[in-house]
Amino acid sequence: MVQRCAEPSRSRERARWVITVSEDGQPVGKTTVNAEGIFSTDVPAPSAGEHTYALAESGSSEALNLTLKAAGATPTVIRIPVK
Repeated sequence: MVQRCAEPSRSRERARWVITVSEDGQPVGKTTVNAEGIFSTDVPAPSAGEHTYALAESGSSEALNLTLKAAGATPTVIRIPVK
């Protein structure tokens, strides 16, 4: 699961953004930011090894990239605070 929270002062401008989550360049989830600036989506459990996840607003060429090493198919929650 990927979750992200925006600063309360910026939440309204981010509400209704559509966020696409990709793993190793392949889309694995899509979600919409709510009025509080929070979004959450479930993604498939990764196989063992290193994986790069990208979070991007739909239509944007910029993304937040995270590289994680997975021990196996263990459910993981990734929380990303926004500043």
